[in-house]
Amino acid sequence: QFQAGASGSGGIKKDLAVIVARGLRALTLQLKWGLLRYGPVDDRVWSDIGRLFLFAEAQKLSTNAVAIYPGQHGGGSVQQEFLKALMLSVSSTDGLAPLNQEIAERIVAHFGAEFAMAPQTGPGVTYCFDLAMRKPAARVMKNSEPSATTRFFGAGKAMAGLVQLALRVREQNAIPSDINLGGVYEPALVLGVMKHLTLYWSDTPPARSSERRKMATRMTVVHGFKDTVAKVDPTSQEDSLDFHQADGSESWIAENVSDGGFGAIIPQVKGDWLKVGCLIGVQTETSKYWGAGVVRRITRDEFQQRRVGIQMLSKSVIPVSLTPAGDTSSFSAARGAEAGILLSTSPDKNGEVALLLRDGSFSPRQALDMNVRGKVYYLMPSKMVEGGDDYDHARYKIMKRE
Repeated sequence: QFQAGASGSGGIKKDLAVIVARGLRALTLQLKWGLLRYGPVDDRVWSDIGRLFLFAEAQKLSTNAVAIYPGQHGGGSVQQEFLKALMLSVSSTDGLAPLNQEIAERIVAHFGAEFAMAPQTGPGVTYCFDLAMRKPAARVMKNSEPSATTRFFGAGKAMAGLVQLALRVREQNAIPSDINLGGVYEPALVLGVMKHLTLYWSDTPPARSSERRKMATRMTVVHGFKDTVAKVDPTSQEDSLDFHQADGSESWIAENVSDGGFGAIIPQVKGDWLKVGCLIGVQTETSKYWGAGVVRRITRDEFQQRRVGIQMLSKSVIPVSLTPAGDTSSFSAARGAEAGILLSTSPDKNGEVALLLRDGSFSPRQALDMNVRGKVYYLMPSKMVEGGDDYDHARYKIMKRE
């Protein structure tokens, strides 16, 4: 109405910056919800973001500092709100679990005043967004031709700020009180999100560790530690009192492969349990062995077809039983044995092996006896690699008994 010169609309001119900034903040929330569902984000969101910022530029109010909402975190400018939306969109949230996405959005908001915009690309300004194209922002490519409505942006000073903040969190083992994450989180969880953001805010995009090759093959998938153990070692379920066990396996289609894992298509209606970070057992149609992997990325296209990126921890795993070291009673050791999954076919150069255990099982002070096909090995804990909802991924050093 203001643009059309409607009667009485001139009365809001003094509040235009606040109105536009609030509009952009609302669009950022819509963007956030789209990303939480792993996309795709509606074209209308990109169109409205571009249209609002173009309007603010035309009115020469994009950099005006205003109180967008009352409260400690309510200040800002149209440009800051614009950049927060775009920086969230380029932060590769499809590789983050929902809780980690929430933390990422809060970190982006914290650094809103530090993000950069410039007439052309350069250090700290590595992304572009066309205000008129109804498309998401993208990293600037060589020889790309910008239009009059292309805007260049990037992490700017926020990159150094993020690195410094991560150092503070690591040194204090706590989240500083001036950081509003909307909740109380473990420092290790927040540091993991910061590490992820550092990769995508960097001037240099993350490089693939190996080439991706196209393929088309079916693979059988089970989810979670318990079901993976059951597939790898069917005898582990023989004493279960669950008389209604279901196979729970799903058939996915692998469409590309690299040295580190697979890209796969998930049939509709399948994979209701799916989220970033979940453990899966995998057997391709060309292999007689089961492997183990972790879902690292999820995307959804306009036809609601989901695709996932899977990091393979091992293409051939071995079932093992684990007991606390030093338990000399064979009866008590047998009763207290925990099922585990050995990821390593042999120790690495440091004499270490990787294991999957039930969640909460790893202790840096608890040595283990590992029984592999009747042979017992003494394991000293080395480090926790990753903890999932139902599994611990840890490394142990194989030791000789005194």
